[in-house]
Amino acid sequence: MSPRRARWLAGGVFVVILALATVGTVLTVVNGSEGDPVENALFGGVFLVTAAIGVLIAVRRSENTVGWLLIGSVGAIVVAFGVDQYARYALLTRQDAPFGAWAAWYSGWGWVVGFGPLLTFLPLLFPDGHLPSRRWRPVGWFAFASVVALPLVVAFDPELDSGFDVANPVAWDAAEPVLGVLGALGWPAFLLSALACVASLFVRYRGTSSQQRQQIKLVLVGFAFILGWFVFEGVVELADLGIPDWLGNAISAAGFLSIPVSMGIAILRYRLFDIEVVLKRAVVFGVLA
Repeated sequence: MSPRRARWLAGGVFVVILALATVGTVLTVVNGSEGDPVENALFGGVFLVTAAIGVLIAVRRSENTVGWLLIGSVGAIVVAFGVDQYARYALLTRQDAPFGAWAAWYSGWGWVVGFGPLLTFLPLLFPDGHLPSRRWRPVGWFAFASVVALPLVVAFDPELDSGFDVANPVAWDAAEPVLGVLGALGWPAFLLSALACVASLFVRYRGTSSQQRQQIKLVLVGFAFILGWFVFEGVVELADLGIPDWLGNAISAAGFLSIPVSMGIAILRYRLFDIEVVLKRAVVFGVLA
């Protein structure tokens, strides 16, 4: 794809994402949805920045699948967010708006379409947008099957798991036993595929060029940051140390954002940094904290 076409396509999708996020946010106000507005704004910003990083990668490295994966995944998440809020509007706020049941149906499984690829294909394809080698094709197909199976099970399950008291408009009663088995196996299979995809980063590191090693090291800084936050959060809860909600939300948002940011820097501008120094300082900071 030419840089001009990539720029128009990525920019156009980003504009659509912004529009859908705005509509969904307006509906949350109309619905009077519960939740901390600051927390919602922070994590909404995380997804928008992630999409923006995807746009930058897609424009400057249009052949790299990682950028398009970030854009598409965030787009799917934003669509699920907007549809979920419309379902609340149609079924709870106004109660007579059209397509409420269909919106509730989609909101039950639409989130997986966005989050699934982020947790599987993103680490599997980083940093060049390709598998580490042909031997990883079965892992890719296994991840694809698990990501596809989960929303299909929810979509056709007679007991719609959407949070709304509404019947599934496409319930497949005859397949309920099969759907039950797939549902029981789906989440463990997805977790296994996600772990295998993350493991591919370490395998790629051992057998790749020095350039990709530097890129992977930078992403490990992002993983270390979010892992450190999880550990810190656990210590705070165990020790019953109260911290302001705004501070906890801000650090949590920064932790989740560290992964796409580190990937964007690694792909676009990794030469500007001494990765070894960054890693050593991150480790020292983590120990002192």
